[in-house]
Amino acid sequence: ELLFRGFLLTALLGKTSRGGDRWQQLRAVVLSSAAFGAFHCSPWQSHGLRPFLPTASLGVVFGLVFLKSGDLLAVVLVHQAWNGFHMLLLALLAGWGASPKALELAAICYA
Repeated sequence: ELLFRGFLLTALLGKTSRGGDRWQQLRAVVLSSAAFGAFHCSPWQSHGLRPFLPTASLGVVFGLVFLKSGDLLAVVLVHQAWNGFHMLLLALLAGWGASPKALELAAICYA
């Protein structure tokens, strides 16, 4: 979050972080979210670009939380809650016999 919201989104927002041009805010959120999604696409694993869309979409949510709150800690807490929820869900799915490959992909998409 420090990299994508704390640095990149803040840099893209420039002087419009509070008020200002909503289109510039939206563009900044989308661009930083695309970078967030790309960062989660691991070139050394077989998942390719599959994690991009879910993580970029989640990046938009995180970006909007940052814009609304103006607080990086709020975004970190939302991100941790999201990851915690999915790790709990993965643990439950593993107990129900989900395939290890499906669990691995889900963990990467939501990490």
